[in-house]
Amino acid sequence: MSRPAHRTARRLPRRLARPALTGLAALALACALSYALIPPVSPLGFPVSPTVTDRDGRLLHVSLSEDGEWLVPETLAGAGKWLPLVAVSIEDRRFRSHPGVDPLAIARALAQNAAGLRTVSGASTVTQQLVRLAEPRPRNLLSKYLEFWKALKLERALSKDEILELYLNRAPFGGNLRGAGAAARAYFGKRPADLSLGEATLLVAILRGPSLYRPDRHPERARERRDFLLGLLLERGVISREEHSAARLERVPGARLPLPRENPLLAAWLLAPGGYDAEGGDGAVRPAAGSPFPAPGSAVPAAGRPAGGRRWRWGAPGFRGLAAALDSPLQLELESRLARALAPFPPEVTGAGAILDNASGEVLAYVGNARPGGPHGSVDCARARRSPGSALKPFLFLRAFAGGDLHPASLLADTPAGFAGLSPRNFDRGHRGPVTARRALADSLNVPAVRVLRRVGTAETLRTLTSLGFSIPARGDYGDSLILGGVEVTLMELLRAYGTLARGGRDLPYTLVPARPAGQGAAGPGADGPASSAPWLAHPAPAPSGAARAGPSPQGAVAESRSQAGRGPEAPPPPPAAPAEGGPAGAGAGDGDGDGRLFSEAAAWLVNSSLVDDSRLPAGSRGLARPFKTGTSHGFRDAWLAMYSRSHTLVLWLGDPSGAGHEGLSGLAALGPAAADVFRALGEGRDSGYAAIPTGIARFMACPISGEPAGPDCPDAVPAYRLAAAARSRPCRLHFHRAGEILTAWPGDLRPFMNAGLAAGRPGSARPAGGAPGEAALRVVSPIPGMTYVLSRQSRSVPLKAEGAVGRLFWFVDGVFLREEAGSTPFLDLSPGEHAVSAIDDANVAARSVFKVEAAELPVTGEGPEILRF
Repeated sequence: MSRPAHRTARRLPRRLARPALTGLAALALACALSYALIPPVSPLGFPVSPTVTDRDGRLLHVSLSEDGEWLVPETLAGAGKWLPLVAVSIEDRRFRSHPGVDPLAIARALAQNAAGLRTVSGASTVTQQLVRLAEPRPRNLLSKYLEFWKALKLERALSKDEILELYLNRAPFGGNLRGAGAAARAYFGKRPADLSLGEATLLVAILRGPSLYRPDRHPERARERRDFLLGLLLERGVISREEHSAARLERVPGARLPLPRENPLLAAWLLAPGGYDAEGGDGAVRPAAGSPFPAPGSAVPAAGRPAGGRRWRWGAPGFRGLAAALDSPLQLELESRLARALAPFPPEVTGAGAILDNASGEVLAYVGNARPGGPHGSVDCARARRSPGSALKPFLFLRAFAGGDLHPASLLADTPAGFAGLSPRNFDRGHRGPVTARRALADSLNVPAVRVLRRVGTAETLRTLTSLGFSIPARGDYGDSLILGGVEVTLMELLRAYGTLARGGRDLPYTLVPARPAGQGAAGPGADGPASSAPWLAHPAPAPSGAARAGPSPQGAVAESRSQAGRGPEAPPPPPAAPAEGGPAGAGAGDGDGDGRLFSEAAAWLVNSSLVDDSRLPAGSRGLARPFKTGTSHGFRDAWLAMYSRSHTLVLWLGDPSGAGHEGLSGLAALGPAAADVFRALGEGRDSGYAAIPTGIARFMACPISGEPAGPDCPDAVPAYRLAAAARSRPCRLHFHRAGEILTAWPGDLRPFMNAGLAAGRPGSARPAGGAPGEAALRVVSPIPGMTYVLSRQSRSVPLKAEGAVGRLFWFVDGVFLREEAGSTPFLDLSPGEHAVSAIDDANVAARSVFKVEAAELPVTGEGPEILRF
């Protein structure tokens, strides 16, 4: 080589080095500028499906996301063993080692595409695919360039596990399925964690062509793609030959399964916009803005706290779903028992129910509508306002017991006389005369309940109900209907109130989500409930001077105090401020110690022990020894039953949401077996927790009729209980000696009834007060006492006639008030059997006739009933 040529050869690298270095510097600068100027991608904030799980994490309900897709958020740990492994092995083998882009994969793709003069393979990593999912763009070189730099930045911001988790949740799986959580449930009915190798590989196969490889539309194509990927996994040593062979035998689903939509009414309540306070931090469910429904467990919205909203987007608080407090096995038990109770009724009748954990306030089971496919299936009956029938009576008696007005053995009058205006009737339209408060409450007698209401006062009773969580408008026109079903309540309000009884008088607003552990600010009294303004919650009102009852009357009548403001004309005075024995005044009411106590445990125990009587349940439902109370609204429109123990409270309802009545719709018959079965499923045993007598209860020997401490003239003495703070040493005033004979001085509201002999079998029941037997001039002459009548075809009635009456005459048939005689002779329609007719005049003198009626065996002629024999 000549010297000039040699020199030229030596200078050539130097000449090339400068532009090469310049080019490299320019490339580095372009890369630096690209990295600096291209904004990072935010893979968060995408819409997810609102979901509800039970307390154990089982998915109950899924709704469409804002984008109209099914996307059930799953953690990477929740994706199980196979799905992450197969996805990385197929989609990005060096995912754990590259910085977001894979140079080796890029070089391989460039070589293959250049050799084939077409696009043979891609080089996108999982990170780049996630960028593409977060920011969709047309598939061109500029998009690839942007994805390159955004992937590098994303790797700096998130860990590998976070990137893989996001990818598996954002990837499309055909149709409106997005994410492995929804795809696994829609194709296999499983969580991703439960997928087999073949199932996980099929999902990864769909990723390469969500429309092309959808198994519900192209099952054979999906199978071929799955088997191909299984071969790659075997070839790359990811799976064994045995695993490969078993996975190829797995079935490919040919249809999509519906995602869980259980308990839609509860889910709608929880998932309503603003319905759950995700930011409040106390797990409380609150009403949505403008919602017609009250917050659960609260009579009024919580003051001073905004109703929180929930954004169902990835990364927002609680985006992985709401965990309801529901216990799924208990939920199924409640649903099946309600379905069985509804079997005899037409489709228009549906049911609702809820079970409360008394200790935590958690709602363990909730059925808003037991016939979701029925004519009224969209109505959430557990939150609908309905007439409670007699279901509010325990809270009236609770107030009366707490204030010392009554105790379970107190005498009450179940009679039609003595009321101004309309007289209430019992469910069976009969009257029982003298009854104890315990029997009046347990048997749900209307007349005694009205008498108690008039003692306590309507305004005071309304304040009691409001403090217990009932959202009853404060009006002054309820009258006696306040306690007879004339107001409207919800099942959830009853659940809270009966839960207060079950806890011994301590209120705790219920929660639909798991309560916080103790000491972490669980929702407690006052958080959602109204502040009580009832003065008796702390102390009973002092007795006005001169308000004590008078002693026994020589004529046998018991004098009543009548001049107390806000009380009925038969109301006794409140208990004295300083009782003769027992604890401090006010022991029957709440002590205001801030733990939510509305009543003392002693006062609640008096009610609870009065309601433990399972002999009233149908024969197959007995043996539980649980307090329970039924309710049936007017016209058989609503049937209620509440049953509870120390641990749990159950409230059930049956009815027609349209308001129509249905024959046989009564609380005891329709719901008694269902309630008993649910409590057997709870497995608590026979002890309800109310057998032990709490402090604050005084035991004494009482007259079985008056309920007061037994005196020397009482026919017997039985054990009875009352508040120690309200105990009195005054003996029974009902019985006294006269002329060597023990007489009964019935109170004015019982005297006519007892004199008429309508409560036969009670001591002294047939004696006029202050007189000897047979003094009364009044006598019934028709129907003739002792006669037997045979019905004729032409007539089935007999005239009612009496002689010796003073003033007006009132007729009773078999203990039921018939009518007042007003100038004309009344007639009685006869029916076979033994009957008793009684007449009472204005002088409170009564007469009685007992007779029989028989159906004719042979044709009988005549114009009226024939007297056959004496």
